[in-house]
Formats: sequence, structure tokens, C-alpha cells
Amino acid sequence: MEKNEFVIPIPKSSENKSAYITRCMKAIGKEYDTTEQALAVCYSQLEPKKKSMKDAGDPCWEGYEQVGTKMLNGKEVPNCVPINK
Repeated sequence: MEKNEFVIPIPKSSENKSAYITRCMKAIGKEYDTTEQALAVCYSQLEPKKKSMKDAGDPCWEGYEQVGTKMLNGKEVPNCVPINK
């Protein structure tokens, strides 16, 4: 792992939603510009994985839009940012 990379925690089978979000935010909360972005990443780990980005449609949470992609843990992922109203 490179020095600047961070790892998103994976939910444990015995862990409830609240406990996982708390643990995830402690691990990655400072890696994002806003708390909302970090929360969206943590919550995305709780949802079943989609088969492919092509089949998934919009990969971002409600209230977020995709603005290109970014590298995360050596993989290209959607860059979801809050929608400015």
C-alpha cells in the first residue's frame, strides 16, 4: 500500500449499522473534503455491490452527482460530490 492510500473498513457480520458507520468515519473521515462525502462512502459499503458500473446506472447517493472518476485503493471509482443547488 502506498503511503497516501487509505483503506475503507469492511462491515463485520456481527456489527450493527451504527457501530460500522462510527468505525468507518474514524478511519476515513479526515480523507474527504466534507463529512457528507465520507458518510456517503461509509454507507455505500453497507449496500450490496452492483455487478458493474455500466449496469448500475447512477452510482452516487441521492443528493450527489458523479464528476468524473478518481483512483481509490488502486481502482478507478466514481467521484461523487454534493449537488450544488
